[in-house]
Amino acid sequence: KYAKFHFDGLFRDYWDFTFNVYLYALPQLGLCRRPGLDIEKYTRTEAISDNPPEHLCVDYYIPVLLSPPHFSLFMPVIFCYRKITGI
Repeated sequence: KYAKFHFDGLFRDYWDFTFNVYLYALPQLGLCRRPGLDIEKYTRTEAISDNPPEHLCVDYYIPVLLSPPHFSLFMPVIFCYRKITGI
Protein backbone atom coordinates (compact mmCIF):
# COMPACT_ATOMS: atom_id res chain seq x y z
CA LYS A 1 0.00 0.00 0.00
CA TYR A 2 1.04 3.57 -0.66
CA ALA A 3 0.15 6.82 1.05
CA LYS A 4 -0.44 9.63 -1.44
CA PHE A 5 0.43 13.26 -0.78
CA HIS A 6 -0.10 16.14 -3.18
CA PHE A 7 2.26 19.10 -3.60
CA ASP A 8 1.34 22.19 -5.59
CA GLY A 9 3.83 24.97 -5.00
CA LEU A 10 7.23 26.47 -5.63
CA PHE A 11 10.16 24.29 -6.66
CA ARG A 12 12.24 25.63 -3.76
CA ASP A 13 9.60 24.46 -1.23
CA TYR A 14 9.40 20.84 -2.41
CA TRP A 15 12.21 19.52 -0.17
CA ASP A 16 10.50 21.02 2.90
CA PHE A 17 7.25 19.37 1.83
CA THR A 18 8.81 15.89 1.62
CA PHE A 19 10.62 16.42 4.92
CA ASN A 20 7.34 17.38 6.63
CA VAL A 21 5.54 14.37 5.15
CA TYR A 22 8.06 12.03 6.77
CA LEU A 23 8.47 13.95 10.02
CA TYR A 24 4.85 14.90 10.75
CA ALA A 25 2.23 13.45 8.40
CA LEU A 26 3.18 9.76 8.52
CA PRO A 27 3.33 9.58 12.34
CA GLN A 28 0.06 11.51 12.69
CA LEU A 29 -1.60 9.04 10.34
CA GLY A 30 -0.16 6.07 12.26
CA LEU A 31 1.95 4.99 9.29
CA CYS A 32 5.58 4.01 8.87
CA ARG A 33 7.58 3.64 5.71
CA ARG A 34 8.03 0.10 4.42
CA PRO A 35 10.75 -1.06 2.02
CA GLY A 36 10.13 0.04 -1.53
CA LEU A 37 10.53 3.04 -3.78
CA ASP A 38 8.92 6.43 -3.38
CA ILE A 39 7.04 7.47 -6.51
CA GLU A 40 6.92 11.06 -7.70
CA LYS A 41 4.40 11.84 -10.45
CA TYR A 42 5.00 15.29 -11.94
CA THR A 43 2.35 17.23 -13.81
CA ARG A 44 3.91 19.89 -15.97
CA THR A 45 2.47 23.36 -15.48
CA GLU A 46 5.15 25.31 -17.37
CA ALA A 47 6.77 25.10 -20.78
CA ILE A 48 9.75 22.74 -21.07
CA SER A 49 13.10 24.53 -20.77
CA ASP A 50 16.69 23.91 -19.68
CA ASN A 51 16.01 25.62 -16.34
CA PRO A 52 14.23 23.98 -13.42
CA PRO A 53 10.58 24.97 -13.19
CA GLU A 54 9.54 27.57 -10.63
CA HIS A 55 6.25 25.80 -9.91
CA LEU A 56 5.72 22.08 -9.27
CA CYS A 57 2.62 19.93 -9.17
CA VAL A 58 3.54 16.50 -7.76
CA ASP A 59 1.66 13.44 -6.52
CA TYR A 60 4.03 11.85 -4.01
CA TYR A 61 3.52 8.18 -3.10
CA ILE A 62 5.26 6.51 -0.15
CA PRO A 63 5.16 2.75 0.55
CA VAL A 64 3.66 2.38 4.04
CA LEU A 65 2.51 0.02 6.77
CA LEU A 66 0.44 0.68 9.86
CA SER A 67 3.03 1.41 12.52
CA PRO A 68 3.17 -0.16 15.95
CA PRO A 69 2.67 2.60 18.57
CA HIS A 70 6.15 2.26 20.07
CA PHE A 71 7.89 2.36 16.68
CA SER A 72 6.15 5.21 14.86
CA LEU A 73 8.04 7.94 16.72
CA PHE A 74 11.38 6.83 15.28
CA MET A 75 10.54 5.91 11.68
CA PRO A 76 10.40 9.44 10.20
CA VAL A 77 13.89 10.32 11.42
CA ILE A 78 15.35 7.17 9.87
CA PHE A 79 13.79 7.72 6.46
CA CYS A 80 13.62 11.50 6.08
CA TYR A 81 17.04 11.65 4.43
CA ARG A 82 16.30 10.26 1.00
CA LYS A 83 17.78 10.85 -2.38
CA ILE A 84 15.99 13.74 -4.05
CA THR A 85 15.24 12.70 -7.59
CA GLY A 86 15.57 15.12 -10.50
CA ILE A 87 12.86 16.08 -12.92
